[in-house]
Amino acid sequence: MTHNFNSGNGVGEIDVLVADAARGDYHALERLYELMRKDVFAFAYSMLGHSDKAEDVVAEVFVRIWQRSSFTPGRAGSGKTFLLKMARNVSLEELRVSGKTDFTDSLSSSYDEPSYSERDITDGLYIDELMKCLSGNECKIIVLYYYSQLTFKEIADVLSLPKSTVKWRHDRALDKLRAAAGM
Repeated sequence: MTHNFNSGNGVGEIDVLVADAARGDYHALERLYELMRKDVFAFAYSMLGHSDKAEDVVAEVFVRIWQRSSFTPGRAGSGKTFLLKMARNVSLEELRVSGKTDFTDSLSSSYDEPSYSERDITDGLYIDELMKCLSGNECKIIVLYYYSQLTFKEIADVLSLPKSTVKWRHDRALDKLRAAAGM
């Protein structure tokens, strides 16, 4: 199936892929996974603090899209926002099951994969250490803004917060990160 993603109707590739995958198009699901798995993982990791649990969330999100999602491009926000809302809900389910109500554990990564360079590991550990100074919501906002490249409005939709609160928490988080980094 060929789609025109720049037709001026505000519908992008991810929007169409989510809708097509929900209708059973395996190739759309595969392409959607290629494009969005890192964003979904980063957001889930920001909520859960464990890479293995974040991977489980990624798998569950894409299974849910395949099995029972209903998404109409242009009606339910963007496809990216839709996926990240789903990742938020699955992560919250995981927190409830594990008896936690919010992400309060220290960030920890598994950097044992041989494909990481020593600099990647050092940078990742430094970023993890800096992120510890943030609250759970501040961490989520930073990840969604800088990693997933969502707008403040989209982040507000994903987190069910007012846009002004998202902006304020973003600015406060940056101040905390600058102070933690000695800037």
